[in-house]
Amino acid sequence: MLTSFAAVYVPSKIGQKVNAARHRHWKNEAMTKMAKLFGGATAYAVEGAWVSPTDGLVVENVVIVKSACTPQ
Repeated sequence: MLTSFAAVYVPSKIGQKVNAARHRHWKNEAMTKMAKLFGGATAYAVEGAWVSPTDGLVVENVVIVKSACTPQ
């Protein structure tokens, strides 16, 4: 029975810059790796934020890639 989860958070920004192609690439890489390791993966888009020491609050799109797994 799969009672735990593993997740990877894929941010869309490096500093204040968004690179959509790079974001898609890393989302796909995470999904591929998680599916191979755990037999499947689900990705969903959320909004996240972090505090930059120079720019204050930075809000960005984040994709969470999640897989069910056993606790090992």
